[in-house]
Amino acid sequence: MRTGSTTGPTLAAFVVLICASVGPGCEPRPRTGPMKEPPPAPTTEDTIHVGPLSGKIDGKPFSAQTARYYIDSRPGFEKIDIKIYASAAKTPCGPLDDPKPPSVWIRRWGPGKPSAEKVTTSVGGTDKWEVHYQIQDEGHWIGNGDANALVVLEDVRPDLVLPGVISACFRDTTGSCVAGEFSASYCRLSIDEPVRGTEAMERPKQALLAPPSAAPPPSAAPPPSATPAPSGAPAPSGSPAPPRGQKP
Repeated sequence: MRTGSTTGPTLAAFVVLICASVGPGCEPRPRTGPMKEPPPAPTTEDTIHVGPLSGKIDGKPFSAQTARYYIDSRPGFEKIDIKIYASAAKTPCGPLDDPKPPSVWIRRWGPGKPSAEKVTTSVGGTDKWEVHYQIQDEGHWIGNGDANALVVLEDVRPDLVLPGVISACFRDTTGSCVAGEFSASYCRLSIDEPVRGTEAMERPKQALLAPPSAAPPPSAAPPPSATPAPSGAPAPSGSPAPPRGQKP
């Protein structure tokens, strides 16, 4: 069992991740002031406290309420995003109660499904793993991706939930740090949703847990009726089509 807690000063040079759709005048609003260098990432998950992910981001308390992960398999965009929000939702992949909550993102670049893995990130690192946080400030999205972090993922469960733990401290002006556990639900990217969309009820389990099974053989089609079709009626589905240009 993990015991203890990893909290400590953190630093974050805020960079804009997304500019919210607030019309003209939407501009970056970087934080100013001296940056606080984060402590090194822990070397083992045993030092991460047992309980949901929590801590402080931009000087304000952060407590995880919802966690989701997405798999992007488009050529040139392959990645896995684990997004942990400080907002509840009525369903695992439904709208958040607060549409613009603070969030922590874990991103792994490259193709492939998630699996058990233990990784660390560092400020200024260029690894395929990244840890970010994002906040909304007066209509502006402000984010930070400079983190000393330890991320430990478990294998995806049969219900497609991805468990894990994280300890992350950021290089910013307030010493942002979060640590704890999460259980992320698999959700489809919006571009992968059916046109009529059914909010991840029919999830492609074979893509995450097992190879696809063989498709069942098609049922035999009934033989065409032996009764001649009345004059002017369409030919039965089993009848050959008349030659082109010839009327039936």
